[in-house]
Amino acid sequence: MTVNASLIKTLGRWAFATFTSAVTTFLGLYGDPFAFGQESDCSLQDVSAWQRLLDYPVEEATPAYVYRVTTDFIDQCPNRPEIRQAQTIAAMAAVSDDDADRALRHFEQALPLQTLKSQFYYIAALLADKNSREAWDVRDQVVADWAAKLKRHRSVTLDETSVRGGTVYRVMYNALDPETRNRVAFVAVPNGKGWPATITLGSDRQLNAFHRLRAGQDAQPLRHIDLHRCTGRKMLARADASASLTQVTETAETSLMAYLANPDIAYGKDGEIIPCLWPGRLLPGPPR
Repeated sequence: MTVNASLIKTLGRWAFATFTSAVTTFLGLYGDPFAFGQESDCSLQDVSAWQRLLDYPVEEATPAYVYRVTTDFIDQCPNRPEIRQAQTIAAMAAVSDDDADRALRHFEQALPLQTLKSQFYYIAALLADKNSREAWDVRDQVVADWAAKLKRHRSVTLDETSVRGGTVYRVMYNALDPETRNRVAFVAVPNGKGWPATITLGSDRQLNAFHRLRAGQDAQPLRHIDLHRCTGRKMLARADASASLTQVTETAETSLMAYLANPDIAYGKDGEIIPCLWPGRLLPGPPR
């Protein structure tokens, strides 16, 4: 499924809203450890008041509203250890409001960014601000950090292959990922401009339930091969359990090499910012 720019913006604002709802009064635990040594006229009560305005908005929780209440907190409590997270939320709200200049000012105060979603929003803001080279440099660093994290994980095996137009990473899970049900993922990263794209081999419980209703309870489970791009997902094929990893690998590498010849760039028009949907599907993480 590929979606149009208008729907991307709508889904992006929904994803942003779910991000802000995760804010807690304990954000300081994830902030700058040296911030605890700074003097502040604010207390956790001020942090809680900001959180309540995000979790229980007094008006429609538009990006403009989130930006306003968050920048008010930043101005009132500049030395609180939660400020870097607040800067991130303000930056993402500005992205959702198509204001690259404000977004980048806040992102610069929040660096280094802690989440994949905020990193992808940062890249989108750089693209909208015509900083293409810097945007793809940030992408390369995000991918390098992602690969390094996977290489340290005991439940994952990561291989990488240089191909024409970029690099293809193969992520092998020792067991089915309990969230995505993925067994293997192939991630293509362009050498130059472009977002990553990913092909996954997974097994969906609901699809298998319907399959067994038609084919019988002893039927082999179906596995589906999905292509995840910046703007959506497309099912490429379904296969029974007898499909070999070699066959899947060949299909994935052929499809991703075609993608690398013309990767997604996702520039917005007339100042519009288009962040990628569901970045966790483009750079899948280890099992939780």
